[in-house]
Amino acid sequence: RQTRANSATVKASFQGDRTAGHLTASGEPYDPDDLTAASKTLPIGSTVLVTNPTTGKSVKVRINDRGPHVRGRSLDLSTRAAKEIGIADKGVARVKVNRIDSKQAKSKSTDAPEDSTSATTH
Repeated sequence: RQTRANSATVKASFQGDRTAGHLTASGEPYDPDDLTAASKTLPIGSTVLVTNPTTGKSVKVRINDRGPHVRGRSLDLSTRAAKEIGIADKGVARVKVNRIDSKQAKSKSTDAPEDSTSATTH
């Protein structure tokens, strides 16, 4: 079930391979081949559908980190997710984000320590 309130167009980038293995805010190591993303505001463990409006390509990603740590950007995709929607060659692009699952956030976040946001190393 998707509603307009769950949808936003934001500026997204991708993390690339440089931070592979670094711990994310969820406590798991960053894997560029996973379908994950970092968000400043979406709950850790939630799932979102990210769509490139230029190509129409979409990918489901799980929020597992905080970021991006660059002003004006709202989402930092994994390398694989960026490639799947065709923004890896651009580096930064506007994307449409639809939150499709927030129930996971509570069950997934219980696996990580309360202060897991301090574990972010990038």
